[in-house]
Amino acid sequence: MWVKKKWTKVSKIFFAQYKLRPVSSKDFEKILDTNVDKDISWFLNEYVSTNERIDFKIKKVYKTADSLKVTLKNKTGNHGAYIAIWS
Repeated sequence: MWVKKKWTKVSKIFFAQYKLRPVSSKDFEKILDTNVDKDISWFLNEYVSTNERIDFKIKKVYKTADSLKVTLKNKTGNHGAYIAIWS
């Protein structure tokens, strides 16, 4: 759950620092750069610096012994990594 932990940390820092203040994508990028130790350029290029929408469709759902396997169709053609987190 590296992504979930890091995202929670970065979100808390970002909102605490910029609460009720004007903010830009560069401000968000600075917080990410100082708190994430992996290459996230794909995320910045595909999502933060664009207004393109993200659109997925559930293509198939397979039931296994103790879980579900879900196949998604990327309807917009974005090339970033995708992680689904269900609770």
